[in-house]
Amino acid sequence: MHFGQSFAQSAFYYKHEKPYSNAPYDIVETEAGFFIVGISDRPDAFGDGFMMLLDKQGNHLWDKIVPADKIEDYRAVIEFDNYFYVAGYRWVNNKRRNLIMKVDINGVISWDKLFGDTLILGGDNSVQDIISNEQGFLIASSGFDTISLTTNAELIQLDFDGNLIWEKTYGTDEYEERVDRLKRIEPTEEGYMLILNAENQFWQFFPYIIKIDKYGNELWRKNLRFYKPETSDSDSLIYFKDAFPDSEGNIIGYFNRVNLSNYKSHHIFITFDKNGNEISYYQSPETYGVAWVDMYINSANEIFVIGQQDLDTVGKYYMQLFASKFDKDFNSIWEHHYGDTTNNEIQFSGIPTSDNGVIIGGRNLVMPYAGANQVFNSVLVKTDCNGSLEWNYESCISSETEDVLIFPNPFSEYFNIHLPNLPAESELKIYIYNLAGQKVANYQFLDSNTIQIEGSEFANGIYALKIYLNNEEYYTGKVVKVG
Repeated sequence: MHFGQSFAQSAFYYKHEKPYSNAPYDIVETEAGFFIVGISDRPDAFGDGFMMLLDKQGNHLWDKIVPADKIEDYRAVIEFDNYFYVAGYRWVNNKRRNLIMKVDINGVISWDKLFGDTLILGGDNSVQDIISNEQGFLIASSGFDTISLTTNAELIQLDFDGNLIWEKTYGTDEYEERVDRLKRIEPTEEGYMLILNAENQFWQFFPYIIKIDKYGNELWRKNLRFYKPETSDSDSLIYFKDAFPDSEGNIIGYFNRVNLSNYKSHHIFITFDKNGNEISYYQSPETYGVAWVDMYINSANEIFVIGQQDLDTVGKYYMQLFASKFDKDFNSIWEHHYGDTTNNEIQFSGIPTSDNGVIIGGRNLVMPYAGANQVFNSVLVKTDCNGSLEWNYESCISSETEDVLIFPNPFSEYFNIHLPNLPAESELKIYIYNLAGQKVANYQFLDSNTIQIEGSEFANGIYALKIYLNNEEYYTGKVVKVG
């Protein structure tokens, strides 16, 4: 659940069709593309660790399943110092243990380490999130409480080699039969915001926002089950989904209200100050029903809501991946759902991307269910800055970009060239050469900031690109033709 820094400039809808089931529980954007981790289901109700790499255009580069002698589940991944740190759990001697691995861009594991208490209940030792800090890696998990004999939410600090430094627990009621898990960690000015999900023996959920300092000491918490807003007159039930800190030190909580007559709902945003006091309430017009959600806020305080929507077409209910974007005042910028009515899709992960789009990870749910032999495959949706699956190269380039951009690169049919800050009455000449230095194409344009070059007839390979502005050399680079 973490932002990348590379400039992706792409949109795609990718189905990972394999003869085995798989689910993408987390995604990280990297210079090479998108590194995905999750689980591959097994017939015995257990699973194997799953990793996959897509390039920036959604082309499959490789996927990997950990050998079947290891029962594993990967839930979170970050990139740090040119490596990926994958966290989840592994079954050892019929007990689940927290797991962290150091992995390179090709999926080669440098080392793996187990941590967490060896006394476990069903919900213990289940990593849900990982971030890096000055000490190493901070892990959101759960652990066995020897006093209450139940499961407490657990925050674990590891060093950069995966060794334990300290751990803190955050129980909700140590004498009630509950399973408490930390779902999310996000940095704040004082320390961190945690999201805790407590589940009792009747499968009822009790979500909390917890604010802690950088040493893990709790500052305050809010129980958000059936939360009653203080800045709204509404007395309808609302349901907490997720939260994220903004750049002003507040925490924005995302809630949902369902209309049981039509299964539609409202986006609801409640703002809490740094001390946990409610300061504002906003409710959107009615939209499609919203199920699972991941929420993010960028540096401009724009809000991304990424998840799963429940839809209805003439009495036929189905599920689709979706994403919404709002400005800092909670006004809707765009909202889309992805897929078709013939195939249900369940959301597992999603992040904003560095080109101001989003990528969503889900799994198809083919209906009707055909039993143990049915395969469910990953679905990855990457959008442009407008939430579209077709990249808009005119509107989706940052106005702050000062460099010449060539995308997609590598390309298969065409590539785009974005040229910032061109003077008026600009004459552009573009020449393309093969590795032997032979000119294979040339073009001429007037006053064009963004140019599309058709290259489907080029042979696969590397080409030199030269751009002249008003007869003076302006830019030299390379493009790669594939496919």
